[in-house]
Amino acid sequence: MPTATVAVLIAGATAYSLSDSTGDPSNADAPSGRDRSSAPPSRPHSSPPSKSTASPGAGYQQVYADTELTSPDPSYEFDLRSGTVAPESTAAWYLARTADDFGFPDDSDAYIAYDDTLSPGGCEEGIDGEPVTTLDFDDLEEWRPFCIRSANGKDIAIVRLIDAPTASESVTVSVRYYRKTT
Repeated sequence: MPTATVAVLIAGATAYSLSDSTGDPSNADAPSGRDRSSAPPSRPHSSPPSKSTASPGAGYQQVYADTELTSPDPSYEFDLRSGTVAPESTAAWYLARTADDFGFPDDSDAYIAYDDTLSPGGCEEGIDGEPVTTLDFDDLEEWRPFCIRSANGKDIAIVRLIDAPTASESVTVSVRYYRKTT
């Protein structure tokens, strides 16, 4: 019996060491961390949204959490409701991008947090007190999240810029999406 346990542990350790930071063994040859996004992808990358039923307060329910999305170039945008990368001008509620900044629907509102935490309630307060009309990459350090509230006020996306264009044209973000329950 102990031999079987050792064999299972060795197999698990081997599978773990072959996987990348996402835990996907099929990407064992992919570089980890920031280096992976420096090479332009051949197609948009999106990790599947993780569903959550946790209540973040302020009458919002989290629909998906910490979904990493990569747009290979400005012809792709982030579909905030579905948590996917979509061809430009196909999503109703989106986060578009250029080489220098993000764009969002004219009827939506945005806010950039002052620290590394942001909740739906904090987003609403920020938009009510200090809304922004531009989201320049230079203003969005990795630790500084920003949010977008839909025109009807029922949707909030909290976004972190993970990687902006430097050596490549790709842009990677992490998105949390909340839907108003009341």
